[in-house]
Formats: sequence, C-alpha cells, structure tokens
Amino acid sequence: MDALERSAISSTGVPSVMMNYINEADYAKTLVMANAKFLGRVVNHQLNFNDGATEVYKKVMRFSTSLPKEIIESFIFVFNPPKTLSNVNMTDLINNSDQIVNYMMDAITGKNAAGGDDDNLIKDEVYKKIVKEVLPMLPWAKVEEILKEVKIKLPKIKAEKAQTQPDGQ
Repeated sequence: MDALERSAISSTGVPSVMMNYINEADYAKTLVMANAKFLGRVVNHQLNFNDGATEVYKKVMRFSTSLPKEIIESFIFVFNPPKTLSNVNMTDLINNSDQIVNYMMDAITGKNAAGGDDDNLIKDEVYKKIVKEVLPMLPWAKVEEILKEVKIKLPKIKAEKAQTQPDGQ
C-alpha cells in the first residue's frame, strides 16, 4: 500500500525528497527548498497556461453569451498563484536566487566590464527579466502597479512635504 501511495504521489511531480523524509523534522529545510522548487514549477505552469485558458474562455464567451465583442476581447484569465512560503524560507529562496542571477549576469555581461550608461541600463533590464524568470512566484505585476502609482503621486507628495517643512530644512 505504501508503494502504491508513493507511486501515485510521485506521478504528480512532487519532489521525491518530500516523500522520503515527510515524517522527519530534521529535514525541514530540505523539504522547504524542495517545496520552493515545486512551487516555482507550479507557477511556471500557471504562467504558461494563462494565455491558453484566456483564449478558451473567450471562445466559450463568444459562442455562449451575448456579451459585446469589446468586453470579450478585454477578458484576461489568470490562475491564482499558490500561497507563499514563510518569511524565513522566502528570504532563503530569494538569497539563493539572487546569487544565481548575479552569477548569470557576470557570465553574460562580464565581471570586470566597465560599461557606459547604456550598458548599465541594459544590465539593469536583463537583471529584472532574469529575476522575474527565476522567481515567478513573487507578485511582480502588483509591485509594478504600486511603483507606477507612487511615481504618479510623487509630485503631490513632494509638494505636501515642502508645505509642512519650515524654510531652510
């Protein structure tokens, strides 16, 4: 019966380390990292399926509803991301990913390359894209939305600060 259970669970893509040490607390860190890897796999699948699921739902809406074409075309389906890991585990995952991304950046752009402004901008953009690829489970879209909102409100914030501070400070 145990073999059948292991076989059934292994076929789902759950890392084998999770099954081997599921009842041993000493391997909690190993399990967390295996879970993080599995979580990344799930998120990658979700990201890959979002576009296809959106198209399927649009086709269903086209043939089974009387919604206007503009509304149907503006519809976007997005899978909910899995629940995040605890803060400590997430910090470990981010630190490990940061090391990987920095290594990749050094390998691609050169460690000692002295670049101009364009080269630095390119490095920044490549870094952002690689990090989003390595850590897709983070809420990147929400962070970018918040950044845009703050940039729009920045002049108002500066003006309010200037009004509340006495001259010369």
